[in-house]
Amino acid sequence: MTLKSVIGFGKYPDYRIDDFFKLNLTWELVNMYYNLQSISFTDDVLDALMITEERRIAKPGKSKHAYHEFKKAIYQDMKASQDDNQVMGLAMMRKKAEKESNLVRSFKEVSKQNNMNRVQRLGVKK
Repeated sequence: MTLKSVIGFGKYPDYRIDDFFKLNLTWELVNMYYNLQSISFTDDVLDALMITEERRIAKPGKSKHAYHEFKKAIYQDMKASQDDNQVMGLAMMRKKAEKESNLVRSFKEVSKQNNMNRVQRLGVKK
């Protein structure tokens, strides 16, 4: 299956493979790969699932033994890549917040000047 493939069965019959990645349901795909006989993925999907060459099994076929053997290593690899993404996300959030605070600060300064001008105009008109 590729990223555009539709699952077509189970709890997520209408989901595509890339929907699982967007919704952080990648562990469901790992379970499908090891525990369902006829489900196989392309190399790019397997790499994204942290299933390296050593962790792959012969398809068609399933292997609960391989699943139990590799699940801890796969989970740790997924967690490490997720932490990297979160760090990048936090950096972008900080930049955005800083930009917004600068905009608010400049708006306040402009508003103060506008109020001072308005007050002066009101004072002139008697």
